[in-house]
Amino acid sequence: MQEHIFGEIKHLRNGSIRATGGHAVSDQVKISDITNIQYNNVFQAKVEIYDPVTNQFILKSNNNGISTLFPPYWTRERVLIEAESAFKNKKTHSDINRLNQGYDEGKTKSGTKVDIGRKTLFPQENQ
Repeated sequence: MQEHIFGEIKHLRNGSIRATGGHAVSDQVKISDITNIQYNNVFQAKVEIYDPVTNQFILKSNNNGISTLFPPYWTRERVLIEAESAFKNKKTHSDINRLNQGYDEGKTKSGTKVDIGRKTLFPQENQ
């Protein structure tokens, strides 16, 4: 889950590269086109994730390259602590569509609402 939050690159057998996650600002995640800034500084942006094999940034493969990100001033350590607190209080998702997609929901210790999947955890776009 940690790898996904901070941006994950997968080199597939067919030769393609898949970039996923990227829900926290870091040296591995390049952001642009920032939108939907929430009161708690959660925001959405176009995300590119660094691939050390090709030495290039790769546009996120799903959701038209858009991620919802934790506040930009959160350190890696803080993201992990907040994620752990949300995971501990996760519950069945209140949005039937998200539930049907396999997500639960939770709230970090600082109050950020998150979606929690099997291999991911990220801020909800509407706080």
